[in-house]
Amino acid sequence: MQGSVQRESGEEVSLNAYNDYLMPDEKIQSKRYRFVNYCGKKYQLIKTNKRVLLYSPRGKMSKSDDVITVKLAELREIKYTNNGLIFSLR
Repeated sequence: MQGSVQRESGEEVSLNAYNDYLMPDEKIQSKRYRFVNYCGKKYQLIKTNKRVLLYSPRGKMSKSDDVITVKLAELREIKYTNNGLIFSLR
């Protein structure tokens, strides 16, 4: 799967840059190319066989990534809402 996102500086970053944060023997099961909002910030959601990762490239001067991880065994609930317009063309 290919794609890219932009840092706040406008630089293009490969969506596969999160591979640096995967543990050995950890396999990606699904990922979203649309961003999810968490604590007022936008992240890419990646689900592996062991964890859920929220990943976002950050930084203007110093390039650093913002990564939040939660083990699947520690998750109790995920609240998902989808906002948008649905059009019916006739």
